Amino acid sequence: MKLKKRPVKKLATCGFLANGEVPNAETMASFNEAIADLNNPHLKATCSFDELKALLNG
Repeated sequence: MKLKKRPVKKLATCGFLANGEVPNAETMASFNEAIADLNNPHLKATCSFDELKALLNG
């Protein structure tokens, strides 16, 4: 049981709660920002590490 409690405790400090409670405001803001980024058609995307390197190197 101790092994299970440790990760649950750590995740709870990051806003991920195992008991079904709502994540904290900071975590929800991060989720909402990620969702907005995924829905932004102007952001460039890559499908591989090589494409990412090329994009970052200009």
